Amino acid sequence: GLPDYPGAAFVRLWIPLALVLYGAVGLVAWRLLTEAASWVRRSGEGKQPAAATEETLLSPRGWTIAASLVLALLLLQSFAGMSVNGLELLRKLTRSAAASDNIHLDSGQPGRFLDISAPGDAVLYRDETTMPFYLSNGALARGAVYFHAVHRTDLEDRWLVANPDLRFVVGGNPVREGRLTVGPGATLDIERPAGLSLRNLALRIHNPNPAEAVLMARPSTDATHAEHAFELRIAATTNGWVDLPAAPEGTATRLQISLEGAGVIHLDGLRVSPTAELNWPWDEGVTVTLNDPGATGKPKAVEFVSGDLDPSRRWPVQVIDDSGASVLGRLLR
Repeated sequence: GLPDYPGAAFVRLWIPLALVLYGAVGLVAWRLLTEAASWVRRSGEGKQPAAATEETLLSPRGWTIAASLVLALLLLQSFAGMSVNGLELLRKLTRSAAASDNIHLDSGQPGRFLDISAPGDAVLYRDETTMPFYLSNGALARGAVYFHAVHRTDLEDRWLVANPDLRFVVGGNPVREGRLTVGPGATLDIERPAGLSLRNLALRIHNPNPAEAVLMARPSTDATHAEHAFELRIAATTNGWVDLPAAPEGTATRLQISLEGAGVIHLDGLRVSPTAELNWPWDEGVTVTLNDPGATGKPKAVEFVSGDLDPSRRWPVQVIDDSGASVLGRLLR
């Protein structure tokens, strides 16, 4: 099938075209009004003595001028309605399009793949976003199999099942953009039915603001709700792992995080174990949900299941690198 990104590019680029069309409609209405006003003015000054006669008004020229005036008024009314009712929609669509598919790809990940692979190894690419990203960053030195090109075809057995060189898989991060952005009014829910050891939690946070950011954390269990809320202060321009020293002892099944004040913070990773080395808690039974009142659609709970990286569901997967919006895994064949 066609890749997603041409559609995403069109969604972003149509906004300037819409603005041009707004202006074009307004220009037509303005020109018609000025022509009609000019004709009325000339008629009043006597420069067209026969202009107001019945014969002139009923002539083709008179009908043309009258129709132009009516059309101009209708266009002006329509344009005014579009301006009042459509500009707010345009603002919303502009914000949505600017944020849509705004993925964060780690340019160092393909290089790390080359370091751990051999020239004869091949990669199974799940989508047409990560594949050109890898291939344009050195992965042309390795074999490549695009899943959707061979899936359910006569080539599937040869290129997937019976391909001894197919040792790696590359796909999108469950966190689609590679990071979760928390702004004013938004909440981030981290849930684990088996329990979260609060003192063992670590957040990979980027604070792009020139001032300190204050996060409010509210742990809870099935029976309690935010009984021991605590603050987490993030210094300006922080970009790295942050522990939760103010967290209470014990466990919680849910931790809700919100930003106090203005600005935004980016969550680039989450660890629930002190021995974890990856950015996200793979196969730990953790779900992360971003509730953003400014986003379209319902909030989606993100799960980190390594087996989902293999689109054919044939082999277990060992996650090697999950930085950014792409994930590199090893097929355990």
